[in-house]
Amino acid sequence: MSDCYSLDYRIMAVSHFQLIALLCRTIKEMISDALEEFTTRKIVTNQVLSHSIFNAQIAALVEQLKSTIIANIKHINDFLLFNIVENRIYLGLRTNYFIQAVPRAPTNKFIPAKYKTLNSMCSCLTNNNCVHQAGIYNSTGCTGV
Repeated sequence: MSDCYSLDYRIMAVSHFQLIALLCRTIKEMISDALEEFTTRKIVTNQVLSHSIFNAQIAALVEQLKSTIIANIKHINDFLLFNIVENRIYLGLRTNYFIQAVPRAPTNKFIPAKYKTLNSMCSCLTNNNCVHQAGIYNSTGCTGV
């Protein structure tokens, strides 16, 4: 992997797709678990239900299942975002911190990324909504890209 230009999409693409794959697996497992739990539910009543009442109860249970799944996905998203922002975790996508490497220096510096927006600069240290478009950049002298 090259450290030529952090916002070159070729550098972050593998991490990006690994993150998407992990998110998809997590959501698939969450939905599978919710459906398994849903199928174990039973309706017990001491009266015979009409077709319309039965359908209404099933529709309410399905809506509750959908709401629960959406709330769980939002909870996971909020939890991950909170941990990344508050714990200042260095993302594999290289979008929240730049690495400043000095030749022959024993350590690297991690510098919070600052992105130029339309009218100002946005710092990932103080704002969790900083965005910057990744691109493919043609740099000479970079290897490993």
